[in-house]
Amino acid sequence: MKPKCLLVLSLMLTVVLVGPLMARGAVVGRFTHVEGYVDLLKQGKLPAVPVKLKDGVEPGDVIRTKGKSKAQVQFVD
Repeated sequence: MKPKCLLVLSLMLTVVLVGPLMARGAVVGRFTHVEGYVDLLKQGKLPAVPVKLKDGVEPGDVIRTKGKSKAQVQFVD
């Protein structure tokens, strides 16, 4: 292979492997209203953390609401 092709392939591989890692931890939304008991599982894993107003939501997070509870999230996009 030509050196230019190797460079392009290595750059593409880097983007594919590193891109998802860079996206992790990026806040994609914030809680604008929380009523009752609402908790958040970071990356979908226990322990659940009680939510407060203006807390961030990241890709992979799971939002749980208990009975008679509500939550509203405003997403960045």
